[in-house]
Amino acid sequence: MPRRTGAEEAVITLVCVALLVLTVCAGLLVAGLFAYATADNVEFMDGQVADAATTACGRLDAQLRELPPQPADAGDDPKGRRLEREAALMRQLVSSIETVGAAELADDIPSQAWLADWRSLADARVACAKQVAAGRPGVRMREPQTPDHYPISQRMKVSAPGACGLT
Repeated sequence: MPRRTGAEEAVITLVCVALLVLTVCAGLLVAGLFAYATADNVEFMDGQVADAATTACGRLDAQLRELPPQPADAGDDPKGRRLEREAALMRQLVSSIETVGAAELADDIPSQAWLADWRSLADARVACAKQVAAGRPGVRMREPQTPDHYPISQRMKVSAPGACGLT
């Protein structure tokens, strides 16, 4: 077998190194795509939590539509009872989503804040109902605000499944 020259060996070495670099890059690309595809989306609920939220939101929407309309001249008692009923329905939504389990909720990053926002909305309704029951004139339900001073419903819209169309 004829002996290779230094130039031929350099070319063979260069080709081998290039193939090795391409193989490593392809492996990193595949690993990156897998990590991206299986990672939790930090902005939107997904998986079982999103499915549970979609079902719960549909149920809440139907239940709220079933409540009788509030006349403009309704007294304090009907207003207070309506607010308390809405709060109870919101708490049912939270409870039904929590049935997916603590581990599943912990793995879905936005779900904890979203459920806390629902609790805050329910708490605000109960607080308003108490003020109405105490006979305070001109009481209005005030939506809780984020630390940046905008309504929490705005933040909730970002992570909520489409069926939870907060308007």
